[in-house]
Amino acid sequence: MTTSEVLALQGDTTLAVPSQVRDLAVLHPPLEARVRLFRGKQLDRQTHVAWLHRLGAGGGEMESDAPLAVFDALEVLLPSTPGGDAAEILDGKVIALLEHEGAQTALVRFTGVDWDTQARIEAFAHRDRATT
Repeated sequence: MTTSEVLALQGDTTLAVPSQVRDLAVLHPPLEARVRLFRGKQLDRQTHVAWLHRLGAGGGEMESDAPLAVFDALEVLLPSTPGGDAAEILDGKVIALLEHEGAQTALVRFTGVDWDTQARIEAFAHRDRATT
């Protein structure tokens, strides 16, 4: 079975589906995380450092030394919080490559996130970043 996701239609005008990654909180300073890429159906053993510049329940914008490309599947490991909450492991997909202050960043949509995890991510993204 083949499935497809339509992102845009081109004709006299281009119609595009809006990104599901919205309402991202800007993180100051950027949050250090880790990413691992999926190669085929296997999760790569190599872990790459990533810096999250923006974060929300649906995804985030990150800078990384990982060789990221649009449609790459990856695993994002958010650190544990100073309050003792466990680290979050999130599956995601790169949906766009952007530029942030002269560096290439990737817009990542998180996939398969349950309501409790969404609430923890939202709390993490909107907490006072000056205390960390």
